[in-house]
Amino acid sequence: MRVLLVGNTGYITKEFVQEAFPESEVFIMGNSLLKTERKKHLNVRPFPERDEELEDIFHTYDFELMVYFSNYITFHGTMEGEAEKLRKVLSYCKRSKEIHVIYLTGPEAGYAATTGKTLLVRGAENLCCQYGKMYQIPVKIVRIPYLYSGVYKEDYFYKMFAAIRSGEPVEIQDNALNLNWDVSYDFDAEDITYIVELATDYQFQNVIFRQEGVTVPEVQTNVPAAGQYFVRVRATDSSGKTQDAFDYYTTDNGKNYGMKCFYVAADQRIEEDIYEKIKNISHVGIAEHMKQLKNAEIPEPGKLVMEVKFTELLPQIIRDLLYLFWAITTGITAGAGMYVLAVLAAVIMIVMIYLFYHRQQSGKIYIVVIHYTGDDAGDEIIRNFGKIRYFIKSKTMRKEKTEMAVEVFCRQNQMDFTEKICKIENVDDVTLIQYNGEYHG
Repeated sequence: MRVLLVGNTGYITKEFVQEAFPESEVFIMGNSLLKTERKKHLNVRPFPERDEELEDIFHTYDFELMVYFSNYITFHGTMEGEAEKLRKVLSYCKRSKEIHVIYLTGPEAGYAATTGKTLLVRGAENLCCQYGKMYQIPVKIVRIPYLYSGVYKEDYFYKMFAAIRSGEPVEIQDNALNLNWDVSYDFDAEDITYIVELATDYQFQNVIFRQEGVTVPEVQTNVPAAGQYFVRVRATDSSGKTQDAFDYYTTDNGKNYGMKCFYVAADQRIEEDIYEKIKNISHVGIAEHMKQLKNAEIPEPGKLVMEVKFTELLPQIIRDLLYLFWAITTGITAGAGMYVLAVLAAVIMIVMIYLFYHRQQSGKIYIVVIHYTGDDAGDEIIRNFGKIRYFIKSKTMRKEKTEMAVEVFCRQNQMDFTEKICKIENVDDVTLIQYNGEYHG
């Protein structure tokens, strides 16, 4: 049997080859401590850099079994390049007449927690399964515990134990902070790298951790001291185009996109910042709302306070629905040949539309633009609106001058409020504009 051992081959020993494949011709393709021994039917070489070389190897040897050693079978194994290398060898397996595939991987895919690494491990397993289904390749996925080598110098535990033997200080990190995010995709299939930053402020002036050129959606660092922290991730494709993450952090000045906030507790627990609408309300906004409600009636418990804006739109909403149902019923009745019913429905709809139109015209919407100076004048302006339904649309302050835009709904006989406002001390001018919700250029 011709056997190909490929992938994370640094852990393959001579004893393993002799016991696992005693009467087979074994071809090891990757980093290995073993050397080629023709008499023992053992051929060892690095993984080809060019696709043409890889194609020649598969064509020449016509393997019957391929065992792929994943990078995930080792603790803290590298995640870079795993999927691409696996895809390459599977693409050549489909060209073989008869070949069986065994994919050796670690335990991460079975973890309940979803992280960047578990997603990558599951993705590699799914890749093997998909190739097996599409090209009728017998594929087996074997999840094994982490491997440890006492001779392979690239192994994580080998490095740690070697440091212990030499008397060097060893720090076992059990307070690792894993930062992971969703994978980014490029429509042109360009390679994507990430820049990850961790800071103590949302403006990222005090960056405590930064890593560039990240190829997988996960990085690891030490858990910082207790406090508030911000993480920012930026994706960049091969053409240099960038895209920040869609997460945001809300301050009094609005939303700050491309970042996420979290807290480190005293016991090193990580608590994600949960955005609540109350955080959108600035101190200025609260003060303004308190001024507006100073002379307002206190509603009873359970009474709807924000019904004004909805009731203003209610006639228009009902009118639009009437048009919609009229069109539907007319089409159905006319199609069924019930023309009398169609005419009767048309009469009823016209009457109802007229009623709602008449109701809507009983009052009009205006935009009142007022220029004034001082907070006292602003309070007096609000009081002079009286019982008229109004809504403050904007407020622009230029040094001492203030421009206030107010939306009001009133009848023709209720227009005297403009004269009252004009008479207020420190009010420069009042502009009244009829507004129907549309702009024509």
